[in-house]
Amino acid sequence: MPLLVLGGLVLRLLFLWVGADIYYQGRSPYVNNDSYSFTQSFYNLVEHGIYTFNPKNPEAAFGRLPGYPFFWGAHWLLFDEQYVNQAVAYTQALLDTAAIYLVYATARAFTRDIRAAWMAGLLYAGYPFIIVWLTMTGSEALGTFLTIVLFWWLATRPVTKATAVGAGLLIGVAFMVREYLGILLLGTVFWVYLAKGEAGSLFG
Repeated sequence: MPLLVLGGLVLRLLFLWVGADIYYQGRSPYVNNDSYSFTQSFYNLVEHGIYTFNPKNPEAAFGRLPGYPFFWGAHWLLFDEQYVNQAVAYTQALLDTAAIYLVYATARAFTRDIRAAWMAGLLYAGYPFIIVWLTMTGSEALGTFLTIVLFWWLATRPVTKATAVGAGLLIGVAFMVREYLGILLLGTVFWVYLAKGEAGSLFG
């Protein structure tokens, strides 16, 4: 298992160091058209006291939920404008490396089969679509990580009120990163339903 995680980390670092410049072909590997709305929301909050990516547009305050802007903003405060995007890229790469283990652990909990768990972890470790987003300032990598954390949480813990509360907190954080992740609530309700008799004792 450590070799799988280490291999995934090496692959992600190689993309950060070499692959991103090749993949994005002269475009910035750190920002795209959506990045501005995430970064400016936090920047304007700190510099001007208003959470919005466009102070001239009253509706812009509702354009981005604060989850990812605050995630980016923490890096901005620590590393300053010169290095913030690179720092975010490294953090996202580390989170996604941790996700390899979480996918492995989730699959093992669901299937009780170490071979299936290895296959799931291996597929995620080499999944190119998530890797190409790791350098980018945008909510995709963080949203994916939180989704994986939620399913790992549900798969590896008993059906209890504490587990349900933890799942609710994770869904709340995920929702604040991207609105559509509120759909994870359905997965959690499905998990309770599948818990058979345990679900009744959970709320009884």
